[in-house]
Amino acid sequence: MTAGYLKRAALALAVAAQRPDGTYPDDAVARAAAAAGVTPRQVRRWLKAEAKHLAAGVGGIRDVPDPAPRKAWQVTPQVLAVVAAAPKLKRAWQELCATDPSTPSYPAFTAALRNHDDNGIARAVKGGGARTLIGSRMYLKVEVAARNRRWELDSQEVPVFVLPAKGTKPVKLHQTTALDAKTRMVMATVFTPGPPRAEEVAACIARGVLGRTYLLDDQEVWVGGIPDEIVWDNAKSNLSDLVTELVVSLATLGTAVTPYAGWEKGKIESWQGISQDECYSSMPAYTEGPASFTGTKYWGDHTSGNQLFSEMLLIAQGERWAFEEYNATRIHGQLGTTPLRAWAADNTQLRLATQEQLMPAMLTTKHARTVNKNGIRLHGVDYVAAELNRLVGRKVAVRYLPNLEFERLFIEVFDGPRWVCTAYPSHTLTANQRAALLAERRRQYEVVRTAEQEGARMRRARADRTKATNGAQTTYGQTAAEFAVDELAANVDELLDDITDPTDEAPIASAPQPDATLPTGDEEPFYADVAGVTEPDIDDLAADPSALFDDEEDLP
Repeated sequence: MTAGYLKRAALALAVAAQRPDGTYPDDAVARAAAAAGVTPRQVRRWLKAEAKHLAAGVGGIRDVPDPAPRKAWQVTPQVLAVVAAAPKLKRAWQELCATDPSTPSYPAFTAALRNHDDNGIARAVKGGGARTLIGSRMYLKVEVAARNRRWELDSQEVPVFVLPAKGTKPVKLHQTTALDAKTRMVMATVFTPGPPRAEEVAACIARGVLGRTYLLDDQEVWVGGIPDEIVWDNAKSNLSDLVTELVVSLATLGTAVTPYAGWEKGKIESWQGISQDECYSSMPAYTEGPASFTGTKYWGDHTSGNQLFSEMLLIAQGERWAFEEYNATRIHGQLGTTPLRAWAADNTQLRLATQEQLMPAMLTTKHARTVNKNGIRLHGVDYVAAELNRLVGRKVAVRYLPNLEFERLFIEVFDGPRWVCTAYPSHTLTANQRAALLAERRRQYEVVRTAEQEGARMRRARADRTKATNGAQTTYGQTAAEFAVDELAANVDELLDDITDPTDEAPIASAPQPDATLPTGDEEPFYADVAGVTEPDIDDLAADPSALFDDEEDLP
């Protein structure tokens, strides 16, 4: 539909060139059509209708007002629940169309989900759930102020078959390592025949706290002490009572990262990759090595005992590489020096442990950037804000002051023409700003969890209803309406409190209206299709709520 002001402009252009005989030149009509974005034939139709209206004494097309803007279809929590409940996205659209006449076409429906304000939530409910949400959220880049402020601890399976100390069947060892996040020093590493138990985790921490002495430029450097925080995953051994008691005795904070979010302890994860590439990949029976077209391992057959390292030899080689080569001689790319020199250059006071404790945004410059898990990367700096958590994976516009000779202190972020937030370098975030980002992540999680729980309720209710009706098809939207009626029945006590005494002359309060977030139709209330419940029933309930319990079989 052409806007009213475009019609009026086209008519004005054509009428201005009208000949004395009442006709219009073709070139004038063509200019008017181009201005309105229509064909010349359409302009002549408008002119003909204008003359007819003027002859009849009624307002012409020039009096046509601008059309009222259409209200865009919104993705509500109820829509998210239907999407989470349906096995496929198109099935969810069909269910919505059956219960909500305002549901747009399928392309518009998918576009609405794709452009939903919270991109992470929209992607999560479409499939993948919590894992998709975790992979779509931002995470804070950890900035550690000094040594021993934060350790990261994790376990890996060493990708090398070895001969065990007991037995003849080749096995793989597990390696548990504690790493200082500031200096990248390997504080301790422990090898076990299988996944580490609580005892091995506690021993690894105790060894790191007890420390060891290195020789640097003919001077002794002691590395160890109590960390302020230890970060690990949710393995049972890490969360055991033994490890908890040790951490408490050291006055240390133990923090478990989000499940399936290994980047929250990315430094130890990176170290494990380095150890496999630089230490274990050159050993016989390395399982991740290249293979021939037929699958033959170029590094040898691990079933052949004479080609394998012994368990003790692999442990000795692994500890030598970690403590001597990695810590003392290898230049770390992020540090520009060795971890040992980085440790020695930091004079932060260390907390020592006793043996008893160890026992038990803009304005002129614009860039297009994609929001990633580190925030927005611009000129080598990561900019972060809580509001960006909604836009991970989406391209945004970045504007900032062109202070090229100074450190850029902030950037302004826009999603199309809409301003989103002011983002700051991640290493300058205040405690309140970091807390705001974490709170936004928690809000996302709660929304997705609620949608999935509601979707699960819908699936169960639909299965029960289908069974009760001998296979008759129902929709998720109708089930949601039944939920609303159930809730109304469950809250009948509140209705009784709101109704005035029968002896009073004041009118009885009307029945509460259904939740506006549920799908509704234009012709009748949403509960009209629910078996046994109609609009007169609701009015009767307002007049006499106790009638709800006259017949228990009426309850859905």
